[in-house]
Amino acid sequence: MGIRSSPALAKWASPALLIGVSSAVWAWEGLRVHGPWFIPDEVVYAELGKSLYRLGHFEILGARPGFFSLLYPLFVGPPLLLAGIERGYAVAKELQAVAMSLAALPVYCLACSVVSRRWALVAAALALALPALALTGFLMTEVLFYPLFCLTAWLMARVLVRPTLGLQVLVLGSILLTALTRLQGLFLAPAFLVAVSLAAGLSRTGLRFLLRLAPSIAALALGAVLWLGLALATGRNPLGAYEVTLSGRYTASQALRFLVYHAADLVLLTGVVPVVALVLLTVSVVLRRETAPEVVALVAVTIGTTVVFVPFVAVYATGFTGRIAERNLFFLAPLFFASFVAWLRRGAPRPPL
Repeated sequence: MGIRSSPALAKWASPALLIGVSSAVWAWEGLRVHGPWFIPDEVVYAELGKSLYRLGHFEILGARPGFFSLLYPLFVGPPLLLAGIERGYAVAKELQAVAMSLAALPVYCLACSVVSRRWALVAAALALALPALALTGFLMTEVLFYPLFCLTAWLMARVLVRPTLGLQVLVLGSILLTALTRLQGLFLAPAFLVAVSLAAGLSRTGLRFLLRLAPSIAALALGAVLWLGLALATGRNPLGAYEVTLSGRYTASQALRFLVYHAADLVLLTGVVPVVALVLLTVSVVLRRETAPEVVALVAVTIGTTVVFVPFVAVYATGFTGRIAERNLFFLAPLFFASFVAWLRRGAPRPPL
């Protein structure tokens, strides 16, 4: 039994150690933050978490608020309620460091589908080296959104390779969980459809591929109708806090300028080279020099999520923040890191100039 389990132990020992080190480092960093910075966001999430366990529903100062998040209050409520504000605040940060570091696991699995374990570990390490992981020191939904987004991206890549009904159910469930953590996760639905379209276009059996994914496409269409119907019935905007993207408080030129800003920010955030690697990997896929279905799926998911989230965040920033909203984009970086190691593992091929 020990001999049989050793390969599995060897496969998961390194990412487990990486997650442990990351959790310790970011917990230490988080505990150096002695109070809330993001006001009123952090206070709102703390009150939502405590009221959910104490009263069974969301309540802030005796009033029922609109929907902010479900999973994050479920996550942060117990330590704040059971351990008291001061100690619970510290415990919550320690738990957040572990939760956010767990993003390395789906990133590692995603990269393992296209490269060896050592290269996959590089991608996972890069995903945990992002400065955005300092958010573990704040009571913010990004803490859970990051690992759930990475999980969803991995499942999306898997289902593009093996479009079984079981994997499709997992993808849809993961999208739902991500959206219940942060409404921005709703945009994973159109991102998945874009990825499916790209993968079908790059596949020689495009129509048959789309037919196998018809249950997911139909479920997402039905879900969109139900979500819009519920929003209209309750008199609320289906985008929640992101309704500013449809408010028209900006001009087309302003939105275009912020789109360039955010695209450039993503390039700088990832270190420039991973974005170049994705472009070159995409060229290889389009020219049929790279035909591995796992690589095609990685390229499709990376492009699909990027072309949906970057314009949305850019428009949101144009109409609401008036500055680059990197907090709403950093979770895309691990996909570029996976593409980066895939490109390196293949010898860093690039066309002669």
